[in-house]
Amino acid sequence: MNKRQEIINLLTKRLELEQKRFLGLISERRKLQKNLDMSEMEIKKELGVGFENQNEQFEKENKSLQKELELSEEVMLRMRGEIDQLIKKNSTIQENIKNLQQYHQQTTKELKVSEKKYLKLKIFAENKINDANDEIERETQSVARENKRLEQELIITQAKLKKTKNRNTSLQNKLELKKKENLKLVNLCEELISIREQQN
Repeated sequence: MNKRQEIINLLTKRLELEQKRFLGLISERRKLQKNLDMSEMEIKKELGVGFENQNEQFEKENKSLQKELELSEEVMLRMRGEIDQLIKKNSTIQENIKNLQQYHQQTTKELKVSEKKYLKLKIFAENKINDANDEIERETQSVARENKRLEQELIITQAKLKKTKNRNTSLQNKLELKKKENLKLVNLCEELISIREQQN
């Protein structure tokens, strides 16, 4: 933007210089025309036939000045057109800058709102995570206590089972012994009955 403004200022200065030069040429032309008009009669009187040559010289100078004026006018018109285009482009740039600034402000505003929402969600999520971690810790401790209790109960149950097995084995041994004793008694009784019957 600064570069374009510098170009506009430079072209404006050039335009002012051309305008001054143009006005100077017009003033000079008027002076020459006035001198030409004032001196025409005097030249006719003093030079007689030579006046035509002098007049022709003035005409040539007048035409040269006229061409310079026309060229200056063309240059000024062209420069004015360039300046108008630059001014128009500068206006467009200024409008774009304004739109970009508005967009930046709107985006910044929306970003701040999004940041606030994000912070709220972050805090909420962190609280939930902390609560979940606390709950997991409590559950872990509870499971550890329960496992310890079950291990102790298992040890006690295994001891009782072993004791029961031992007792059962002992009872089975006693039962076998009783069966053998009963069998001996049965056999003995049968022998006694048999002897009694033989005696009768």
